[in-house]
Amino acid sequence: MTGFKFALIACIILLVPGQVMRASGPALPSPSAMALRRTVSPQATGNLPVEVWLTMGDESIKLQQQPYTSFQLGQGVNAYKVFVNESVKYQQMDGVGAAITDSSAWLITHDLTSSQRDALMNSLFSPSVGIGISYAHLPIGGSDFVLSQYTFDDMPVGQTDPGLNFFSIDHDRPYIIPVIRQAMSLNPRLKFLASPWSAPAWMKARPILGGSYLLASNYQTYANYFVKFIQAYQAEGIPIHAVTVQNEPHFVNIGYPTMYMAASDQANFVKGYLGPTFATAGLTPKILVWDHNWNEPDYPLSILNDASARAFVAGSAWHCYAGNPSAQSQVHAAYPDKDIYLTECSGDNRTSDFAANVVWFMQNIVIGTVRNWARSVMLWNLALDEFSGPHIGGCDSCRGVVTILTRDHQLHYEVEYYVLGHVSKFVIPGAYRIASNTYSGVVETVAFLNPDSYVLVVLNPTASRKAFDVQWGGRYFAYDLPAQSVVTFKWSRPAIGGGVTSSNGLPVAGVTISASDDQSSTTDVTGYYHFANLVAGSHSLTPSKASYSFLPPSRTITVPPDSSDGNFVMVASPVSVTLFTSDTGSLPVRLTYYDTQGLTTTLDFPAGALTRTTTILLTPAIAMGGAGWAFAGHAFDLAAFQGGNPQSGLTFSVPVTVTIYYSGEDVRVVNDKSELALSWWAGSEWQAAAQTCDPASPYIRDVANRVLSLPICHLSQFGLFGPTHQMFLPLAAHEN
Repeated sequence: MTGFKFALIACIILLVPGQVMRASGPALPSPSAMALRRTVSPQATGNLPVEVWLTMGDESIKLQQQPYTSFQLGQGVNAYKVFVNESVKYQQMDGVGAAITDSSAWLITHDLTSSQRDALMNSLFSPSVGIGISYAHLPIGGSDFVLSQYTFDDMPVGQTDPGLNFFSIDHDRPYIIPVIRQAMSLNPRLKFLASPWSAPAWMKARPILGGSYLLASNYQTYANYFVKFIQAYQAEGIPIHAVTVQNEPHFVNIGYPTMYMAASDQANFVKGYLGPTFATAGLTPKILVWDHNWNEPDYPLSILNDASARAFVAGSAWHCYAGNPSAQSQVHAAYPDKDIYLTECSGDNRTSDFAANVVWFMQNIVIGTVRNWARSVMLWNLALDEFSGPHIGGCDSCRGVVTILTRDHQLHYEVEYYVLGHVSKFVIPGAYRIASNTYSGVVETVAFLNPDSYVLVVLNPTASRKAFDVQWGGRYFAYDLPAQSVVTFKWSRPAIGGGVTSSNGLPVAGVTISASDDQSSTTDVTGYYHFANLVAGSHSLTPSKASYSFLPPSRTITVPPDSSDGNFVMVASPVSVTLFTSDTGSLPVRLTYYDTQGLTTTLDFPAGALTRTTTILLTPAIAMGGAGWAFAGHAFDLAAFQGGNPQSGLTFSVPVTVTIYYSGEDVRVVNDKSELALSWWAGSEWQAAAQTCDPASPYIRDVANRVLSLPICHLSQFGLFGPTHQMFLPLAAHEN
């Protein structure tokens, strides 16, 4: 068989006032099963489904999706009420992640097979199958987590290089840069912050890497060193979003690269050298000061008090090893236009209690820092071995986000992985922190607003279960959170929205989309725009931006009226697909299919095998079609190979079961084992259509939970037109 192609078009429908019920998903980090089940929602007029992702302190559940809950009209009855209010916005988030140290990159590259490495990198950086790390910390040269100490311009003792003629990032090319590039390929939104642990030894008062301080006579040379690093990494396709002036400037250790830098020296270096040198070179990375513990807010304040230095400073960076996150708010209160970043916090192998670690990290590093204005949440090493290494000097008990066991080359995902995942998997760069009340020590929260969704993270730090109501937009849902556990809720933002991309497929920010009822929306850095309150009826959307033209130049849409028949919710559906082959003969067969995201999956049939079953997540995508908008599932190219060659004479059959959520009679079922009829909005009226099939068994209707399971036979195509109440309207921008 040389191969064949078929399109499987599927959707799931939830109509008010039913409740979505979902089987819980597999625990992370099973890369094949970790795709985030995205929800596409209508204008909320009743029940609205909410994703639920849970980690329990007893380790029985780790960042695992639970059955959906849903908003109900009303107020709820629990004593603890969490109010989410998007009208009150705070800082925007730049990202969540950890440090790609020399040790981390070396272990990932050299201690894992290629398949293990790919699985690990996907579980760390992929937003769909992993936790979607979106911000990474890069040491500029060596730290304590290296195989050998280095900077980018090391010279023999007694020699100097003021012209930086010997500057080179060659040390990073064999394994650090490849790991970074793979991470970028998995998450195009990934940003990088870079920090030096020490200047080259020859620039310092004592020519050693461990300790001493930067000579004032070398301030300009050191500023040039920063520029060369940024330019060299840019030449490798790695943009630097921000730099800190010095890692932990009030700590010195002769055992590994460190450098003392007083606040007055840092201010002088920034205002007289680093800032002006960046400007001359046309470089725009943010300059962050301090980059040390919470217990010394006077250090960044003293620099920001210097108006000349402040002009070049974007904000301050913080570590977690002393003090508490409230110091960040102290600095923010004095200089609210300067950003706050949490740039380092390491787990410790001496503290192995999973529940205690969940509580501490969520209270202090996730909820604590973000509620105190942090735009980033970054931990220390991305990966270490079971001996807290490799390292030279420094921390001998640090724990990576992932532990790579050198004795058997296996992976262990640490508590920090799940803590980060409760935010990084759901909160995209550019999201706003929004208002949510919190009950300190009882029910602690932080909330975010993505362009298309809301995210609420709730911690129960106590030793007993806590019930609470989440209230938003006149609706609520109740939840009972186990002791020392954390849950992330995500629900779709009611909107009609879309995206604007350039001719080369890149998002275009700053495009104003004007609606005919005088509303407008401006695309963000992801090219996304949305309208939350368009009334029923026809609307003309017109994009505009100086020096750009658009295709189409305007878009007319119809928002259907609210009615008991009209409130669809499209959600992703996991379906089980069983492939039957007539005979594989004496050789094994490999069957390959490609989904709409271009991802490849293979199924191997051993010699003589007749069946193979897999589960595929059908995620609604949106395409123009017919009288409305078609929500399409995956399309697959199927090909059988024996010995690397396409084979003919093999017959495949693909029965698929699509699960449909419904309420009352809003899904009109006509089924005599051959037909299913459903309604959709066609732009001016409600219409209905039927799908004919001859399944091996009739549909299964779970009346209590309002769930319909429909077997779809063989290679049939199944499609429905979704409502126009939630649409994604793409526009193409062309620079004139």
